[in-house]
Amino acid sequence: MDPGQWLTLVTCAGLLAVGIAASLRMRTSSLAGPLAAVCLISFCWNFAVLAHSLTNDWRWIYFDRAMSPWTVPASLHFVLVFVGKRMRWRWLAAVETVGFGALSVIAAAGFVSRWARLFAVSSAWDNTFAGLVLINTVACSALLARHLWTERSAEERMRTRLVISAVIVGALLAIVELLLHNHIVMPSMLVTLILLTIAAFRLRMFSNELTTLAMLYGISLLVIAGGSSFIVIRTLAPYRVLSWLAILAIGASCLALMIQAARAALEQRARVERLAILGKFSEQMAHDLKNPLAALKGAAQFLAVESKRGVSIAEHSMFLDLLITESEHLSRLIDKYSRLGSVQLSRVPVEINDLVKRLLQVHSVANNRVLATKLDLDDSLPMCSIDEDLAETAIENLLRNATEAMRDGGTLVVRTSVLDGEDEPSVAITIEDSGCGMDARELDQAFNEFFTTKPTGSGLGLPMVKRVVEAHGGSVKISSTLGVGTKVRVVFPVSPGLST
Repeated sequence: MDPGQWLTLVTCAGLLAVGIAASLRMRTSSLAGPLAAVCLISFCWNFAVLAHSLTNDWRWIYFDRAMSPWTVPASLHFVLVFVGKRMRWRWLAAVETVGFGALSVIAAAGFVSRWARLFAVSSAWDNTFAGLVLINTVACSALLARHLWTERSAEERMRTRLVISAVIVGALLAIVELLLHNHIVMPSMLVTLILLTIAAFRLRMFSNELTTLAMLYGISLLVIAGGSSFIVIRTLAPYRVLSWLAILAIGASCLALMIQAARAALEQRARVERLAILGKFSEQMAHDLKNPLAALKGAAQFLAVESKRGVSIAEHSMFLDLLITESEHLSRLIDKYSRLGSVQLSRVPVEINDLVKRLLQVHSVANNRVLATKLDLDDSLPMCSIDEDLAETAIENLLRNATEAMRDGGTLVVRTSVLDGEDEPSVAITIEDSGCGMDARELDQAFNEFFTTKPTGSGLGLPMVKRVVEAHGGSVKISSTLGVGTKVRVVFPVSPGLST
């Protein structure tokens, strides 16, 4: 083999290893899936390039050209997830998928259509592909440059620089190949792979580090797939049909092994999450029920002792009232938990400022750490028709998140204000902390169920807040800067007839 073929073989090996390793982290990192897609798609067409150079079988050309266009929309998806703009720019991803998908379909049609076969290897196809790659590179570079400009974390800025370098270098080498209508000695994905690997593993791009077992599994599959395919190509080159069947069998076997491993990992993760959710739910319920049950027990024991002494229970009416009050409290708690899942509203007129003051007072007593608190309440707030219990649960969750984000102390700011809308005013509650903050990827997933940045978190808090607020017809918005803090604004509409 010549140097170019050896470099392509090394590229294929690296792409397969990183793709498999990343696919095993898809459950725990939003970047793992897009990175795995980029690597595995790139592995397919780089392998086709190598196979064609070794066998001169024309079918590998069309396989290469059918697979390579999908690398570009996959890379855009990776960049959008990296900068936390996946939902905002999803229309761009859809447009690119259609455009590059059309090129892929034309190339795939070359297996059966003479016209498609001629067009797929023409300079027109190459030039069109190169132009679309250039447009994608400009879009990705602009998104990454904006992310680099707004980021304050030195580690995140280094990751971003590496990703920008990977996008630009890989795109320029690919464009040169397409414009020259020939593969150059240095494979375009080799440099890209090196830069992405450094960003992914050396700078911990994933939310959790890869385990040694996952890396060993990826390397094992790499050796099996790469070594077997290379042997097949070298030994069965004269027998094209047998060569293709053998390579497909090897690829299918490795894919089945990878799917089985990923499924086992996902099932294990799901079991752990279910247990964590059950534990957190039980912990919260126990905390809420503990005080009223203790009050009921204490009152009942006192009345029992007094009754044995022959004292009339009527003389201790306050304890009877306590039994009734705490029983009603327990009933409300049970009702709240039963309504929390389906978010069934029981609206009553509520003074938002009074609600915020009461919750903040309870939160301050329950919190052991000393935090500076700043209240900025608008005295002109109208009353809101809301479900008081569910609103309390949502705001308590936001206060708890803000406090937990300030592990080393800080300032908790709570504001209320009136927002004038077209139909009627709304009331906004803003909770701001000066804690650790979130990066763009964490912010993009903040309202996803089971996503959490806390070691013992369940990932259900913010999704619950969103469900409660949206059930009232309101909205919730979160903004955050890593190392600076997070701000959450909850908006409740004022129901007709309750404004003052």
